[in-house]
Amino acid sequence: MPEVREDARETSALNSRLSYLRNRLITNAITDELRGTMAMRDSKAPGAVGKSAMRKALWHILPLILLSYLCAYMDRVNVSFAAIQMNIDLSFSATIYGLGGGLFFLGYALFEIPSNLLAVRYGSRRRLSRTTRRTGC
Repeated sequence: MPEVREDARETSALNSRLSYLRNRLITNAITDELRGTMAMRDSKAPGAVGKSAMRKALWHILPLILLSYLCAYMDRVNVSFAAIQMNIDLSFSATIYGLGGGLFFLGYALFEIPSNLLAVRYGSRRRLSRTTRRTGC
């Protein structure tokens, strides 16, 4: 019987400690939330800051996106022009040519995850510019 009482005492102590920590956590969360709203009230209006940040990000990112889109479009057009003569010279059917194009897509899909991991490690700006240079644009 003494073992049961000790276990009950330990359980009671753990429950009270857990209750204390839970209340403390809730109190800290509420305090942090109040501090955040007070600081936000003192700073610029959130809409103005968001618009400014979006405008700045667009002016930095949009030219690179447009350049990448232009390169991808030119690449697609070149492949379609090359397909006309290549299919005749190599005696490819439309099915074989489609399989080749699908294999390129499979390669893109396979290397997308490692590419994203490298972008996280080295930064997206360096990774995108390096990728754009390596693909020939």
